[in-house]
Amino acid sequence: MELAVALTSERDPDRLFVQLCRRGRELLASKYALVGVLNEAGTDFSHHVAAGVDPENRARLLPKSPAAGIFGRVMRERAPLRLAGPPAAAEALRLLSDLPQLESLLVVPIMTPSKVYGWLCLADRLGIEQFTGSDEQIARSLARAAAVTYATILGAPPSERLPWASSPETASAAPGVTTIVIVDERRIVREGVRALLEREPGLRVVGDVGDGLEAIRMVERLRPDILIVDVAMPGLGGLDVIRELRKQSHDTKVIVLSMYSDERYVREAIGSGALGYVLKTSGSRELIEAIRLAASGRRYLSPPLTERAIAVYAKGVAAGELDPYELLTTREREVLRLVAEGCSNKEMGARLFISPRTVEAHRFKLKRKLGLRTHSDIVQYALRRGLLSPSG
Repeated sequence: MELAVALTSERDPDRLFVQLCRRGRELLASKYALVGVLNEAGTDFSHHVAAGVDPENRARLLPKSPAAGIFGRVMRERAPLRLAGPPAAAEALRLLSDLPQLESLLVVPIMTPSKVYGWLCLADRLGIEQFTGSDEQIARSLARAAAVTYATILGAPPSERLPWASSPETASAAPGVTTIVIVDERRIVREGVRALLEREPGLRVVGDVGDGLEAIRMVERLRPDILIVDVAMPGLGGLDVIRELRKQSHDTKVIVLSMYSDERYVREAIGSGALGYVLKTSGSRELIEAIRLAASGRRYLSPPLTERAIAVYAKGVAAGELDPYELLTTREREVLRLVAEGCSNKEMGARLFISPRTVEAHRFKLKRKLGLRTHSDIVQYALRRGLLSPSG
């Protein structure tokens, strides 16, 4: 079921249970929906969500005890419960007295094979008098997906987790999919980047977190292909995270997403092992391009940084610490190859769908970055890089 599967992409418990509540209510055409999740001791709620009611009344809707009445029964018996007519109205009056009189209730446990975490309650099925067996199956699927996702977030035993998270090696098991973890102290930034990347084919966000120490633990557990990290964070900063991961010889590629354009940060990030540095003022396509390049082991710097980076990295390049080719943008590399093949500006423009003037601008920039002057220099450089065959 697509909506149940969608829940498994969540890595924030609060957001997970909000989505469970909203999707359950929408999918089953219910007037109200509630989610109650117990704390470790089982004495109180660790998470509680309500949908379909005024925000000011949500807190009052939950029963005083998370295991009261039918909620406790559902968790003890590990089985769904459907009520309609007078029994539903009586139970609602006893447990959910702040709601208007109800005509139908459906409560399913949020559970894995070995643990019950809480319950999902749907109230008043719109259009018909009571919830059906089919409704119950849908609700159980949603609750089960939420439970196994929550177990994964909590670090439950492998048998209780999502299949791709059962062992570190399976986090990137899906062929052709790049797995990503996002690290930024601002939740709104993490949610925005997640929403952006999850629309992109072939990219899968498997986790997000707000501090450096937890980021290292998450990378160790999930082994993502890409880690997107901010420089400035409380506790362990982004640069320290990069160094620590490098020390541990992780294969995860790192991209810094930062508001700081100071060359000092760029130089230190790249020197510490990051393959990309993207400014938060950049467009979304730049971040996606950085991810694609980093996944293939190539470097990316936001365009405002690439020109200034030439001077900053001059000494490092001379010492063999950085290949100047890595400073070229994807478009500049395309132009380099076509120039070496002998194409004119007009021909390149037609092939790349850009104007001859734009082609000339790319030629100027790539020659400057590579320290080349003539067409012959470009051809010789392309031969050395393997961009042309010697007979070409």
